[in-house]
Amino acid sequence: RLAGMVGATGMVAAGAAVAAAAVIGVGVAMYSATSSVQLMKANLTTLLGSQAAAAQQFDSLAAFAAKTPFSIEQSVEAYTKLGMLNLDNSSASMTAYGNIAAATGKSMTQIAEAMADGAMGDMARLGELNVKARQEGDKLRVSFGGVTKTIGNNSKEIQAYMKELGETNFA
Repeated sequence: RLAGMVGATGMVAAGAAVAAAAVIGVGVAMYSATSSVQLMKANLTTLLGSQAAAAQQFDSLAAFAAKTPFSIEQSVEAYTKLGMLNLDNSSASMTAYGNIAAATGKSMTQIAEAMADGAMGDMARLGELNVKARQEGDKLRVSFGGVTKTIGNNSKEIQAYMKELGETNFA
């Protein structure tokens, strides 16, 4: 009888240990998620200059992430990278870039980095998106899907071209 009681007590103790580990695991995950959100909001605050603007933008990016295949982390990171480089990170551009990312199997962060490189004159990453670019003086001949167009070799026109592709060819 004593052996049976010891065995039952041991099983109860083991069950309690498993339950405690599960509660600790949930607590760690909640802490990690909370600190991740706080970090994203801090990055947005730095970029936008106020906590109110950061909170509003975070909510917009959360809504964007909810209706796309991209996580909130990817969305905030892409938005922040574009903004830090003074590139277009408007809702319309984020949607267009998201279309490109989804169609090419890239992350939002990779698209933001390709846009940043392209805006600085490095077209290699745009080539990974099947956008071919060749410099001709102060112009850029860009081709996608057999259609070639001449644009200015500057950040504004490269961004406009990529946004147009995202809105038309990848929508």
